[in-house]
Amino acid sequence: MSVFQEIDDEDVADRIEAMLPDFALDKVRRIEAISAERSGVYSNISAKIARLHEQRRDWQSLITRSEREFEYDGMAKTAHAVAQIAKWNQRIAKANEEVKKLSAQQKLEPTLPPHIIFEELRELRPGTVLVDARVTVKLGKSDVADAINASRNKIAALTSQRGAVRNALLPKDVALHRAITDIKQEAAENAPDFTPNAKLVRPMINLRPRQGRTEWPTLSLESGTQLVEIEDAAAIVKFVMRDALIAAATESISKLYEGNPLVIPEADRPKAFSAVDAEILAESRREESLIEIAESKGIKVLRRSNAPPLAVLGVAVGAAVDETEFG
Repeated sequence: MSVFQEIDDEDVADRIEAMLPDFALDKVRRIEAISAERSGVYSNISAKIARLHEQRRDWQSLITRSEREFEYDGMAKTAHAVAQIAKWNQRIAKANEEVKKLSAQQKLEPTLPPHIIFEELRELRPGTVLVDARVTVKLGKSDVADAINASRNKIAALTSQRGAVRNALLPKDVALHRAITDIKQEAAENAPDFTPNAKLVRPMINLRPRQGRTEWPTLSLESGTQLVEIEDAAAIVKFVMRDALIAAATESISKLYEGNPLVIPEADRPKAFSAVDAEILAESRREESLIEIAESKGIKVLRRSNAPPLAVLGVAVGAAVDETEFG
């Protein structure tokens, strides 16, 4: 049976399994085992919570029935009955506390789920070759837990750096050119047409020609049964305030560049992203090596939920095989 039990398509599962070296397949099995163990813990806690809810409903039902007997059936409220109700209330309170504790335990710390690995491997093209890319880390006198934390802090810093690249500003001259071009284009498109004032126009065939009037930009509105056209005040403002808008845009954009923010041209961003991604992947491979050292010492360390699957499996995409071999 394929190790990729979550993939419904057997052909895809077999293709992925054939790509992976044996050590990577073993890693998949271990991650699946961890996931199954955590799922079992979650299910066990859920079952306990369900039983407590059921017991709590039973005790509440007993309390309600007893109080109804006192109020409507005229039964005497004996000391024993009062004590019994108090006992049931205590049990309910205790059950509530237990549910609270169990619910806290049910919030398992996130880790890398198998389906994330499956989804990434599924995207690899037929004929892809995955080669051994495991790295060896020497700890020296360092504590493995400290080394893992240091590695993860570095990954977090690199991830933040990647975010900075994503949010980097375009060059100032590019930003100003786009803003000014937009303003000029809007002003030109929304300019009133004054030329009819110099012409004679015939409003209708059966009317005599008369001097034309300025054609202001209009805005069309639908009012259910008819189309209404009104003068577009916003368009007129864009035309009249063109130079003021250019000045405002220049001032606003110029303020963004005070303090020398990160500026990356659009054409350079793919290269910048690739450089950071390569560093993140390299450090993630080192992190995985440290986790394996911890596991060999009997220390359980959960993998990050966003850990790169290729780093976790210790593989990299190598030279592709001729796809014609795969039909």
